[in-house]
Amino acid sequence: MRSVRPRWSVRGEPWNIFQRALFDSLVVLSNQVNGRPVSGVRWRKLRLTEDAYRRTLLWCWGDEPERTTAEAAAMIRAAAALHPSDGDHNLPGCPNLKNMV
Repeated sequence: MRSVRPRWSVRGEPWNIFQRALFDSLVVLSNQVNGRPVSGVRWRKLRLTEDAYRRTLLWCWGDEPERTTAEAAAMIRAAAALHPSDGDHNLPGCPNLKNMV
């Protein structure tokens, strides 16, 4: 669920990998708040892109009255637990060497 943004001067595969990681994270989180995989029928009926629908779903979930930071963190942790990463999170300059989720 985490990736490192390439420098702006870098083009090609690093950016493709970064964009794919962002989208995959969006899918995982939106499915988590939905309670099951989000159906493509939903965004097609609204004439939205998949990306726009999933972002809106997350925004609406986060904007619910009384939603707490603790609930949001718990949702992200639950989603991360379902999709473990084999990536190395020990990056130079990171204030904490543990996974930040």
